[in-house]
Amino acid sequence: MAFDGCDSLDTNLNALKSNGGSHLFEKITAELADEYIILALFQRVTKFLDSKVPLTVKVIEKALVSVQPKIKELQLKTKVRLASDIAVYVRIPLATF
Repeated sequence: MAFDGCDSLDTNLNALKSNGGSHLFEKITAELADEYIILALFQRVTKFLDSKVPLTVKVIEKALVSVQPKIKELQLKTKVRLASDIAVYVRIPLATF
């Protein structure tokens, strides 16, 4: 079971997680989880995703060389933002042997 927050959630349950970063390892954890639960403040649930929340793409450093030119090809603004710390999440083992 995995839990994660989001910055914008629409009534069709599309979620946008950007402010503070879309963390690569959180996404991997979500994919591996049997259940993935989004936590959001009630005020963040709207009919449409909040267009003021920027779309963030997080890539591992080695992939930046190939990803950034593709984003520029789409004529999108890019900004490399380096994290000063690592996101923390809790993993609880399902069984202890």
